[in-house]
Amino acid sequence: MTTSSSARTSLAAAGIEVIHAVREMPELEKSRDKRFAQAVELLLSLTEVRWRGQYQAADRPDIDALAAEAEAAAWRCQSSELVIRTKLLCGKTLLVTQGLVPSLGKLRTAVDLAKQHADHVSLFVARVEYGRQVSKRRLTDGLTQLQEAEHMYISDPRLRDSDDPVLRRTRNLGEMQLGITLFDSGDLSEALTRLRRCTERLREDPLNVELPIALNYLAQVYKGLGLHDHAEAILWEALSFESARGGDSGWHAYNTALLARLFAEQSAGYPRALELITDAWAETERTLLANLIPLVRKLYAEILLLAPNRSEQLLKQAEQLTVATCVETQRNGMIRSKIAAHSLRGRIALRQNDVTTAQEQTREAVRILEEVGDMPALRTEDVLYHAAVAMAAGDEQEEALALLGKARREIARKAELIADSALRSSFLAQVPLNRSILAGEGIGRWCS
Repeated sequence: MTTSSSARTSLAAAGIEVIHAVREMPELEKSRDKRFAQAVELLLSLTEVRWRGQYQAADRPDIDALAAEAEAAAWRCQSSELVIRTKLLCGKTLLVTQGLVPSLGKLRTAVDLAKQHADHVSLFVARVEYGRQVSKRRLTDGLTQLQEAEHMYISDPRLRDSDDPVLRRTRNLGEMQLGITLFDSGDLSEALTRLRRCTERLREDPLNVELPIALNYLAQVYKGLGLHDHAEAILWEALSFESARGGDSGWHAYNTALLARLFAEQSAGYPRALELITDAWAETERTLLANLIPLVRKLYAEILLLAPNRSEQLLKQAEQLTVATCVETQRNGMIRSKIAAHSLRGRIALRQNDVTTAQEQTREAVRILEEVGDMPALRTEDVLYHAAVAMAAGDEQEEALALLGKARREIARKAELIADSALRSSFLAQVPLNRSILAGEGIGRWCS
C-alpha cells in the first residue's frame, strides 16, 4: 500500500471508528451530534470516489441515510456551519442515487444558507459543489459559481491555510471542475494549463482521492486537442491508480470507457475497444452511480456504432442503449445526456437507412442544445455536424449547410482560443471530428 493509500485509509477508518463510538454515547451528551456530523462528513468526503448508488451491501453504508442522519444531527446541535455542510452532503449523495434534480435543490439551499449566515468558509464549499453540478443544467451558471469560489479561495487565508481535509478536497474538486468547465466552454488552452497543474499537485498529495477524476478530465482535454497518445497514457495511469486500491469504482469504469473510445478510433484497436467497454459497462452496472451511468452508456453506444463490420446486431444494441438514456433523462433531469442520446439515435437511424428518424432525432438534439447552450461532456460541434449529415442524407441541403456552418464556426472559435500554434494545428488536423467538419464529409459537393 502506498503512502497516499495509507493516509486515505487511516482517515477513513478513523471516521468509521468515530461514527461507531459516537453512536454509543448517551443521547444527552452535548458533543454527540456535532462529532457525529463531522465524522460522517469526513468519511463520505474521503470515500466519494468509491461510492455506489442504488446498492446495498453489508460492508458499505447507505450513503443517503448516513448523510440524512448527519444533517439531522447538525440541526439538533444548532450549528449553522454543520447544517450547511451536511445539506451539501445530502445533495452529493442524492446526485449519485437519484439524479440531478433532487441534488440541485439541496445544493442551492446550502448556498443560500451560507450567504444568509455570512459563513465564508461554508459558502466556498457550497459554491464549489453547486457549481460542479449546476453546470449540468446550464454550463455558464456552473462556470460563474466556480470562478467566484476560486476568487474566494485566493483572497481568504482561512481557506488557503486550512488543514481541514474536507476543505482541501473541496479546493481540489473546485480547481479541476473549473478546468473541465473551461474545456466544455471551448477554452482548451486554459483548461489544459489548469488541469496539468492540478494533477501534478495531486500526485504529490497524500490525500489524493480525487486523482482519478482529475486524470479523467485531463485525458478529455488531451483527446479534444488530438493528443491521443497523451490521453491514453493518462487513462492508463488513472486505471493503475484505482486498481492498486482494488474493488469497483464508477470513475474506474468511466476511465475505462474513455480508453475504449480511444481504441475504437483505430480499426486495429476495435476488438480491444469492445473488450474494454464491455468491462466498463459491467462495472458501471455494479456501482450504479446515476451521474456516470449515462456517460458510460453513451460511450458504449458510440463504440458499437463505430463497428467496422456494420453489424446489425451491434447497431440494435446501440439503439437500445440510447433509448434507455432518453427514458432515464425524463426522470433525472440530465439535459446533456438527453441531447447526446437524441443525436446518437439519429446517427444510428442513419446507419440503418432510416433518414426520417435520423432527421427527427438530430433536429431534437439541436433544438434542445440551442435552448440551453454548451453542455458538459458534450461537443456542440458534434451535435451540429451529425444533424447536418442527417439533413443532407434527406436532401435538406440548405439546412445541412446552415448546420455545417455553425459547426465550423464553433471549431474556429475554439481554435482561436488556443495560444500554442502546435496545439492549434493538432486540434484542427488530429481530431477526427474536426477533420470531418472542415472537409464537410457526408454533406455533399456544395459544402466548401
